[in-house]
Amino acid sequence: MRIRWTLAKENEAAVMCVVRPLLDGVDVRITYNGLLIAGRVCPDEPDALMWAEHVRREWLARGWTETSASGFLADQLGAA
Repeated sequence: MRIRWTLAKENEAAVMCVVRPLLDGVDVRITYNGLLIAGRVCPDEPDALMWAEHVRREWLARGWTETSASGFLADQLGAA
């Protein structure tokens, strides 16, 4: 499981994108304060990243800012 990006806005909780490989595709999850708000199973990683990028741009357009680069391992957060 990899965290692709996190976004923040002033005093609000974080929005996070997590990508997880599956046997038959890639699971993409968008969470707000740890709660699932959007998700999709894509056939491959390029499709998953394209969908995640579309969601990220929508949040950025609403005034959120990026707080983290891609590639952090979920186990670094204790979610292994």
